[in-house]
Amino acid sequence: MTTLAFFRNVNDLERDICSLDLDIYSKSAIRRLMGPPVETVQRHRLVIDERSGQPIVRSLNARVQAHGQYTDLIGEMSTNSNGLLMYPPALVEGQVLPPETFVSRYNFRIVDRRTGTKVSDFVGSNVRLTFSERTVGPLQRLKLATGTLLCWPIRYTKFVDPGSFRLVDTDIELEPTVLDMTDWYCPARRFVMRQEVRYRNQRQVVDVVEIE
Repeated sequence: MTTLAFFRNVNDLERDICSLDLDIYSKSAIRRLMGPPVETVQRHRLVIDERSGQPIVRSLNARVQAHGQYTDLIGEMSTNSNGLLMYPPALVEGQVLPPETFVSRYNFRIVDRRTGTKVSDFVGSNVRLTFSERTVGPLQRLKLATGTLLCWPIRYTKFVDPGSFRLVDTDIELEPTVLDMTDWYCPARRFVMRQEVRYRNQRQVVDVVEIE
């Protein structure tokens, strides 16, 4: 899987609150199906609130489009999460950050690419994301598309409990997923500039390639 992230239009709304646009482009292929890759575009409008001292990131009504060989998935999602973005400014090696839990919601429709007609709805109203305690590793130089930066590797486990989702008129329960995560937080940019995700024997890397 290839994933790129772009931050744009960073604006201060008031003291300790700012907003920005986050665009995420990804392309994945399931080799055993021998089909073309699935391309996904996410467009988020984020609000970052640092008034409490612990940054909170809110994404409301993010637009998501996924294009497969025969169908498209189109819709919106919203979440409260720190995701790719924020950590406390004063980190030290060995520091342990407390666990956190966030809730996400999505509402998609599945469309036949050939006819443009809706095939079904795909709705999830209570997806829970739980981060374990996060341990800060030693400060390291990281080579990125934006240059070489000093960054903190922050390692933790992410539990994704999708709960149930509705497909057409049927409620379906999904099993939780456990992901091993590494966030590379770069103080000079005040962002996580790389995120590594491991699931079973697969590894995905999300790089921030542009900040405007």
